[in-house]
Amino acid sequence: FSAMCQDGECCCCYHPCACWKLVSYAILAVAAIIVTVVLIVCSFQWVEVGFYGLDVNYVVQIVDNKNTYDEGRYFHGLGHGFIQYPKTVQTLDFSSSSVELITSRTKDGLSLTLGITLQYELIRNSLPALYRLLNTEYIEILMSTSRDVVRDVASHWRAVEFFRNRSAIEYDLRASLEESFDKVHARCTDVQLKSIDLPAAFETSIEQTEVARQDIEKAVFELSSAQVLAQTRIMYAQVNQTVALTAANATALAKIVSAKASAQGLNLTTTATADAAATLATLSEFSPSDLIRYMYIQALQAHSTGMLTVGLEPPLSPASV
Repeated sequence: FSAMCQDGECCCCYHPCACWKLVSYAILAVAAIIVTVVLIVCSFQWVEVGFYGLDVNYVVQIVDNKNTYDEGRYFHGLGHGFIQYPKTVQTLDFSSSSVELITSRTKDGLSLTLGITLQYELIRNSLPALYRLLNTEYIEILMSTSRDVVRDVASHWRAVEFFRNRSAIEYDLRASLEESFDKVHARCTDVQLKSIDLPAAFETSIEQTEVARQDIEKAVFELSSAQVLAQTRIMYAQVNQTVALTAANATALAKIVSAKASAQGLNLTTTATADAAATLATLSEFSPSDLIRYMYIQALQAHSTGMLTVGLEPPLSPASV
């Protein structure tokens, strides 16, 4: 920033105003650059991870009702910002000590205290409508709506059904909450009925009734098991009887077939022997008595025993008989 005279000396020594002007210009230039950078940086807005955003112009106090922004960085200029809504599933808990439980009455008039948790999520494309309807105070409205719906649904069920049809009541609660949440641009995704408190006398009677019912179910189960066991034994005996009858029939049939075969073989043998004897008598011109003697001798010769005692008279001829 120094200005040199012709003789080599600094001009600031003789003209200090000119030097301060140069310094001022430099400071203004640096300040302008810094301000520009700051303004550019401030013109960017961020939507945090896990959130949706609605663009707000704080200068004229206007919200963009046409666009919903996902997480990320956006250049909208100065005076803009985002109203952010969670995009993940949220939980309303009516069962913890920090939140009052929901009190109601059953269909039969008994007092009832319920501990419930429910999950919901905001609908992305309905966020501008949600902002116009509730601004950012939607959680209080959802909790109030949930209490009203639970009280209404509980009044449609008898006290004993809260023990016997718990899953059906949860389904009824979820269906009613889905319908009510849709009116405030949210979606109920699930409901859990965590605790049920009824008058002590009624709970005692319910416990006794449940014990008796379980005893009846146990007796019915034992009777059914005994019947199944008896039927199994009967079937087993019938199978054994069928097997025994089949085996006896097979044995008898085999004996009959064997006897028939033996009889047929003996008949064939006798017939063949008679035919052979007739042929022999014809060819050898034996008399009947000679033929009988011949066959007697052949029978003795065919005997395989080593020792043979013969003391019988030879067969008589037909004429002598």
